[in-house]
Amino acid sequence: MINKLSTTSPIRSGSYIRTRTYFFEASKLLAAQITEIFDQVWPTITALKNLRWQVRGYCDECNIQDNSRLSEKFVEKEDKINRPNLYRTCIEQNWDEQEFYVAKNLLINLFACYEAWCEDMLSIIGKTNETKNLQFPENIESFVANLQRNNQSALSNAFYEVYKEKAKLYHYEQIRNYLTIYRYFKECRNSMIHSSGVVSDKMHIAYTATLNLSAEDLNVKEKPQIIAANVGDPIKVSLRGVVGFAQIILHIISSLDVEFIKTDIAHNYMIQKMKAKYPNPYPTDLLANKEKQVCKIVKGCYFNRPDYNDELYSYLKTNNIMR
Repeated sequence: MINKLSTTSPIRSGSYIRTRTYFFEASKLLAAQITEIFDQVWPTITALKNLRWQVRGYCDECNIQDNSRLSEKFVEKEDKINRPNLYRTCIEQNWDEQEFYVAKNLLINLFACYEAWCEDMLSIIGKTNETKNLQFPENIESFVANLQRNNQSALSNAFYEVYKEKAKLYHYEQIRNYLTIYRYFKECRNSMIHSSGVVSDKMHIAYTATLNLSAEDLNVKEKPQIIAANVGDPIKVSLRGVVGFAQIILHIISSLDVEFIKTDIAHNYMIQKMKAKYPNPYPTDLLANKEKQVCKIVKGCYFNRPDYNDELYSYLKTNNIMR
């Protein structure tokens, strides 16, 4: 019997829903998606490096002159759909070129996940047409402040400090810096797809904006690697840089996940989650401890234990969660 050396994927098992690091399920999902992406990236890197030295060694030892012989050696005959050009990939291309393609695909996947998170969060309050406000440093603070004008004090008093304290990557005071880095990598992605893979004017401007930022400005050990970008040059991104950018995304969602507790996003989301769990109002036992009852049903929906106050109990009664 093979020993189980790792936990099951949190997405495939659905266990991410039960985590309490984040308030919103969309944030839990995004964090789990990033983990799953890297579960594929690192084995790919490992396999490519091993394949490269094996192909190179075989070519040198056997003086291989025909690419088909490489396929015969390294590709199973039964694998009918696999048609690699191993000579081009492992001999003609250097490692930096191969790493670029891995980094490019990783970057595209990271943006797909983050943009989906933006839509999921704002769909809760019917503002999916405003997702760009979560992608530009000059927009973010005023946008969040406007959302927080409709603060539900019962929720923010009960949960804001709880989640802020538990969120190790929360640094909302640096949110503009995070989104400055975000803009650079977003313009890299846009230029890869829409500008024939060369540096655009927008990308160069975004690159320039990152130059004065340090690791300390981002609350990270190492600033994501950013390669000089002159207009018209081929785009260059490193795997090290994109891996660092993934950490920046986690800082962004950790910070916004907490700040959104002070908005109608949290109100609509919490009522939706609790009514799904308790379709009929939960009866209050007047002889039992009211705080314990409130905390029990809140934790049953995979929220952290709140800082209890009677305002929260009244809030749940008003919204027909408890009676």
